[in-house]
Amino acid sequence: MGTSWRKHLKQEFTQEKRSLKTKHPQLILLSQWRFHPCVLLIYRICTAVYTLVWCICSGVQTNHPKWFIFLTHLTYTVLTFYFNLALVNLICYMACRLKRPAQNTRAASLEEISSCNPAVPEIEVETPALNLHTEFSPPSSLLYPTICIQWSLYNLSCVISLFVTIAFWSFDYIPGRAPDSVNINMHVINSVLVLLELGMTAAPIHLAHFIYTLLYCLSFIIFTVIYWAAGGTNLRGKPYIYRSLNYSETPGAAVGCIIGSICLLMPFLQFMVWNLHFLKCQAYLRLK
Repeated sequence: MGTSWRKHLKQEFTQEKRSLKTKHPQLILLSQWRFHPCVLLIYRICTAVYTLVWCICSGVQTNHPKWFIFLTHLTYTVLTFYFNLALVNLICYMACRLKRPAQNTRAASLEEISSCNPAVPEIEVETPALNLHTEFSPPSSLLYPTICIQWSLYNLSCVISLFVTIAFWSFDYIPGRAPDSVNINMHVINSVLVLLELGMTAAPIHLAHFIYTLLYCLSFIIFTVIYWAAGGTNLRGKPYIYRSLNYSETPGAAVGCIIGSICLLMPFLQFMVWNLHFLKCQAYLRLK
């Protein structure tokens, strides 16, 4: 497994891995495991409705346009959009799918894994008679743009949601103050949903896709600086969005927090998520 992991790691820095295009877009839509499509559909409906309801509840609770200035809320909105787009894409895919014995989810998944995993014999990928109850054709080309969006949101949500959870409990949470249900959902259940999705979906995770996470974070940081310079305040009238980003009173600590997050914590989370995806693929190979 060590050799396989190193080979897998080296492949992550190729041009192919940096792209949001994939040879098997159906992997973005379907489960890594042999679940019946209806089971996946029920899962998609539950996660889409759940995140949408809590996103609305959070907005109603805040009841202020400043709801949009917080990274927590922006990230949960991204997560909500991801789950709902995944549901729409899956429904469209299931509505127009065709049975085709030469192409199925397992074959595509094996090829995706074997492209950077020497432990997978190529003959397994090329064998036409794969024992699956359900076979799927590649999605319609009309779905490709939304599939790419779904994949980018998936990669973004995985890392940023985990970061939001860690950052909240490390810097923003006030000990002794019991968090309400909305805070629990935004800063605990969000990461549970991400880890559940990471274990469920067949969508690949690539280290090179960290660039999109970095752009998202840099955009938010630039916004916080502009918002502070323009005299913006948080919901309590304080001249900062988060206490850890108090540019007026503790600029050094704010800069240190930003550098630590971008240069250390987020790359670590991307690497951790990638390793979890790798372990999932290894488990899939042993159970196939």
